[in-house]
Amino acid sequence: MSSAQSLSDITDERVVPVDYLGVLILLFLFMVLDRLFYTLGLHVGKAVLLWVQMALFYYYTFSLFWSPSTSSKSRNQLRFLMLLKTASFALSALQLRSGYPPRASFRGAGGRQAFIFMRHVDTWGYLGLQVFCGLPFMYELRAVLDWSCTPTTLKLFDWLKLEDISTSLYFVTCDRKAREGRQLGDRQPRYMKFCQGTLLFLGLLVLLWVPLIVFSSGNPTYKVPAVAGFYLNASIGSITNGDVGDFEARMTFPLFLGGERQLQRRWVGNGTLPGGMPDQYTDEQLELLCVSEDSDRLWRLTPPAQKALAALLDDSSAAMSFSWSILRNAPPLSPHGSPMCQATQTLPLAPLTREHLVDILQGRRTSASLMVANLTDPDGEGPGKGGSRGLYSLFWQLRGDMCGVRTDFRYQSPGWGRGSSQEQWNAQYVGCNITLTDTDGGDAWWQLQCQVLDDQDEPVDNSQQGWSTCKQGGFNGPRVVAVLERVQTGFLGQTLSSFGITGLYITFVFGIGRGLRLVATNSRMRIMYEDLPTTKRLIALCQDIYIARAQGELALEEELYWALINIYRSPAVMFELTKKKEA
Repeated sequence: MSSAQSLSDITDERVVPVDYLGVLILLFLFMVLDRLFYTLGLHVGKAVLLWVQMALFYYYTFSLFWSPSTSSKSRNQLRFLMLLKTASFALSALQLRSGYPPRASFRGAGGRQAFIFMRHVDTWGYLGLQVFCGLPFMYELRAVLDWSCTPTTLKLFDWLKLEDISTSLYFVTCDRKAREGRQLGDRQPRYMKFCQGTLLFLGLLVLLWVPLIVFSSGNPTYKVPAVAGFYLNASIGSITNGDVGDFEARMTFPLFLGGERQLQRRWVGNGTLPGGMPDQYTDEQLELLCVSEDSDRLWRLTPPAQKALAALLDDSSAAMSFSWSILRNAPPLSPHGSPMCQATQTLPLAPLTREHLVDILQGRRTSASLMVANLTDPDGEGPGKGGSRGLYSLFWQLRGDMCGVRTDFRYQSPGWGRGSSQEQWNAQYVGCNITLTDTDGGDAWWQLQCQVLDDQDEPVDNSQQGWSTCKQGGFNGPRVVAVLERVQTGFLGQTLSSFGITGLYITFVFGIGRGLRLVATNSRMRIMYEDLPTTKRLIALCQDIYIARAQGELALEEELYWALINIYRSPAVMFELTKKKEA
């Protein structure tokens, strides 16, 4: 497996290269060690880590930079990366020279235990802390790492409770500061109503309708795929029930394989799409696919197999199948999509056709007209010999990322109240004559000479309408017109289509809606913890716990912690400690 060159390549291949994974693990390890040394206040450990990072980073980047295989664009990206990383190293060096802040303090940012966002009570700190807490596992990883390397009397979940109380008090303080200066009876400003009301309402509407927009025909990520290759396999076979249990004996005799010599062109040619069809289709969506009339493989059957084929043709269960395999250039192969389209049309052979095929095998004739058994007109030309020459529909519809093939495509005129009137142009079928050709050397192959027929078995000349025909390219073999429906293309379109419309609604719409409901539900239960007139005393108590821990007064730490818990357990005490002093 070749190594992926970008994140999109890794996503498409669904295999993470081991070197890419190793770099990610190494970077994550550096971040963990940096936080560990900061928490413990180890300047020497930080200095050693910084030197190791510098040595590895500059060695690797300079090796890539001077590599002959590195393009000029990649070198510019490396220059920018080196500039950012050098600035990071410089800031780390300044931190080492200035020294770490104390583990806990009433002044400044509150010591190393506090979040950097909580240094100042303002909007930016509020938003930064909200984003950090919203990142998956970041808040939890920081808390667990700090608890693991800090001497404390608190259990892990007691530690998490204290961190949650401290964080919530910061949010309440920011909210109280935002309300300062507002007089009783003042209306909410328009910018606030626009940001919190109008934009939220529009966001919910977008969230509600995005899945339908993604899978609508007007989505720009839907493109018409091109036909990259095709081939046809025609065979005669039958399925009969066995005498024992559910056993089935299957007999299949390959006759014709075509596709190595082929013709592909737009079916519209120099003409125009039929009336009403331009509303939903374009010229590039209809591809005429033709194969040569002579099979690409010699026909060889052992004498016992030829005898079995002749016996099968004497039975009414004999059927002929036409299997078309059409390869599109999109979407790529994945569990949710495939570029390959395959479909088989199996047709019971008319009695007259079966008789003529037996005569060909026994050498009494060289060709026969293939006809489908007509159960509604069994007599036809003679007793039990009725049939239709139209073998399969000329138009096959290829739709969806998984490529469901509709072999009986009938275009219906769109519009309300106009019914389902079918256009005459797509009531066309493919009829073929079959011939067994041989040479003096004993080589034999089947030949299928085909033409387009209407529903009355009369030949149709599409060239009069300006539509392409296989005969114009010198191909008189089987043919089909592939009606290519649009499919999702591009990284974003393929990713969204992998969920499906139901998956998008369940994963995103329902998930986000459930999250919003949880935020808005039972908000009355949070009144005593969020609508606090002042938080100074509670914040000071939390800071006392941090300072007692930093000074090694672990008994005092635990005593103050349970005092804080008792305050939160008693609404009366909470009310007294958080009310404003009257002037």
